[in-house]
Amino acid sequence: MLDEAREYVEGRYVTSLEAITRIRCYDLQRMSHAVEVLPVHEKDQQHCTYDETHDAESVVARNQKTKLISFFLACAQGLTGIDGVPAKNCLYLDFPQYFRFDQKTKLWVGRKNHIKVIGRIDSVSPRQKERFYIRTLLCHKYGPTSFEDLRTVHGTLYPTYEEAALSMGLLENDEEYVVCIRQATLDYMDGQLHELFANILVHCLPANTRALFDQFKADFMDKRLRDLRRCNEALPKPLSEDMMLGKAMFYTLKSIDNCFQHHRMSLLDYPTLPQLHEFEVFRDLGERKLLDDPRSRLYVIETSYTRAALDDVLAVGTAATMTDEHRPF
Repeated sequence: MLDEAREYVEGRYVTSLEAITRIRCYDLQRMSHAVEVLPVHEKDQQHCTYDETHDAESVVARNQKTKLISFFLACAQGLTGIDGVPAKNCLYLDFPQYFRFDQKTKLWVGRKNHIKVIGRIDSVSPRQKERFYIRTLLCHKYGPTSFEDLRTVHGTLYPTYEEAALSMGLLENDEEYVVCIRQATLDYMDGQLHELFANILVHCLPANTRALFDQFKADFMDKRLRDLRRCNEALPKPLSEDMMLGKAMFYTLKSIDNCFQHHRMSLLDYPTLPQLHEFEVFRDLGERKLLDDPRSRLYVIETSYTRAALDDVLAVGTAATMTDEHRPF
């Protein structure tokens, strides 16, 4: 009969470090501090747990308060924690040291005893832009009283958390991304530039996405705009320069949005960038088939000359290189 326990003991290898630890009776495992997990969520987008037998109203009421919302409430009410520390003077990360979260009332209350506890804010992927910047602000702003107050810096309410974080100086500059795109403009096609820009936004999290886009907007639109200008000459009613710029911008944004789709994202995830709906009106300007179909554009480009002008070019070009044997043909 196989004695697995005896076989394990006899075959086990004990290192010198583990041996001296056990000989001196040191602790092999212990927990010095309790860890309080602190969730991060956008306004009215907290996680909800419910049973299928519960009605909607009770589910909403039970999940109305979270640790983050109660943190805002405690700061707004001016609660005081252990050692007289006011909530307004605390970061979200440090809050569990002075307050405890009552699971029954879903509220933070001041601690009465000193307990070894540390707070740990949920990790957030940079791809979840709003949550990521909420987390960034919570790590640096003391005593916010609401989501709106969180994105208020020096009395100015910013429309996005990203802009608020940028105003607080929490984000680095985008010089390395500027250099990268500038070098790419030398030999990249427009579609490749769009893909590079999308990858930078998705994976690198630049500080000011709109400024980065505006700086290279002309390069992003260059190929499309040149094609539109060449085709525009063949239209019965040519478009104005502003109309062509708007049309080129629409298709540039459409191309960038398609690049975002590969990452399960879209332009809507970057509200500071120009949006497709802002330039939708330019989409159908002019003869759409002529301007938008690549085959139609090629036809216009290849036939945008007069036959007489072509004959003159051929006559000048071939006369100098023609030999006596070629002339009869």
